[in-house]
Amino acid sequence: MSDVYLFLGPSLTPKEAAGELAAICLPPAAQGDIYRAAASRPAAIGLVDGYFENVPSVWHKEILWALSQGVAVYGAASMGALRAAELYPFGMVGVGWVFEAFRDGVLEDDDEVAVTHGPAEIGYRHLSEPMVNIRRTLQRAEEAGVIRSSVRAALERFAKNLHYPRRDYAEVLRLGAAAGLPEGQLGALRAWLPAGRVDQKRQDATAMLRLMRADLAEGRRRPPALPFRMSQTVYWERLRASVAAAAVDGPTSLTADSVLEEARLEGTTFVQARQAALLRHLLLAEAERRGLEPAPDTVRACVVAFRQAHGLAEGEGPLQQWLRRNGLDEAGFRDLMWREAQVAGAARAMEADVARHLTEVLRITGDHARLLARAADKAKVLRDNGVPNAGGYGTAVAEQTLLAWYFARQGSPAPEDAAMYAMAIGFANREQFVQALRREHTYVQFKQAGGGPGPGGPTPAPAPSDRGS
Repeated sequence: MSDVYLFLGPSLTPKEAAGELAAICLPPAAQGDIYRAAASRPAAIGLVDGYFENVPSVWHKEILWALSQGVAVYGAASMGALRAAELYPFGMVGVGWVFEAFRDGVLEDDDEVAVTHGPAEIGYRHLSEPMVNIRRTLQRAEEAGVIRSSVRAALERFAKNLHYPRRDYAEVLRLGAAAGLPEGQLGALRAWLPAGRVDQKRQDATAMLRLMRADLAEGRRRPPALPFRMSQTVYWERLRASVAAAAVDGPTSLTADSVLEEARLEGTTFVQARQAALLRHLLLAEAERRGLEPAPDTVRACVVAFRQAHGLAEGEGPLQQWLRRNGLDEAGFRDLMWREAQVAGAARAMEADVARHLTEVLRITGDHARLLARAADKAKVLRDNGVPNAGGYGTAVAEQTLLAWYFARQGSPAPEDAAMYAMAIGFANREQFVQALRREHTYVQFKQAGGGPGPGGPTPAPAPSDRGS
């Protein structure tokens, strides 16, 4: 089952895991690793070990995102147990004693599973003992009659008070002796440990692999239904961006910095992209602040506008080609359009404020004078020809003909949903868009006829026929 990923380290070695489940074994997970693995849509992800303290830890949200994409996520033993105890209500599958102890509130501190270990080259060899293993070992020793309850409790307390890199049985026994615990019981425990020591984390990790193997073999889907809806946030966007910046998909595995270097060398491309990125960041932050959740219609409108802008005809072929060229999959594209809709929602919410700056921006870009001159000429031509509201001559043209005419001028096919397209380019609705098209079409026809039938002007050319359309 090559479509299964496991994040392993000191709790269980890849060699041990291979005896239980065929999977791709990866190092302990850090922030972004679960998202990166889930992006390839594996059947399942098993999280055992993960980094913390000096390396950013796995985010809860990347696990939720994986679940939202239909990827089963299991956790046990170490970081996996911690995240599963927090996320099992949302569909993450927790396995083992450590998971259950955190889930039920018996354990609460992350340091219970922390361990110092060597590098991957020496198999992540333990340099300290996890507190959960010490607890289970001392419990087993009490059950076996090696030590009494009072000694067990004292030794647990000594171990817990140690910083996790210093935890090992020799140090715990030394502290017990220094505290005057019965030497007979300490000696018996010392002799019992080599055979009696409990590696609870290893046991839990193995149990998780066996459950995953059974679930995958029997086709069981976990969870059967998701009890949540994934929400986009500015911080989630930052995580996704940081993962995307690490590498760009493609035959040469170029870094994102390489792409940005090319943009910088083009000068204007980078300046414009940076300005747009700044605006996007601010709008996403505003959307997050306002708690804006885009409606499905808004997301679809963004897809329509995007495909229109990029000349991606209806159908999956052109879009799939675009995705491959841009290192995205369908889920990534959906997320991109979701954020586009979130940006659009924030922009609409700020429309009154934005409108005050539009003219100023057009002046800065150098477009204002050109657009002002055209708007004045259009108003004059329509007024001089008795159609200030594009009535009479203009209303003879059907909406579909107007739309076909407009998009032909744009050099792209008409979208299936003109209303969504209209919203995407700033019109309030389809009717406002069509009315603007009527004014534009009438104006263009009069201009092509030489200025219209005003004083000294010729008769306008006939409108396109609606017959057969």
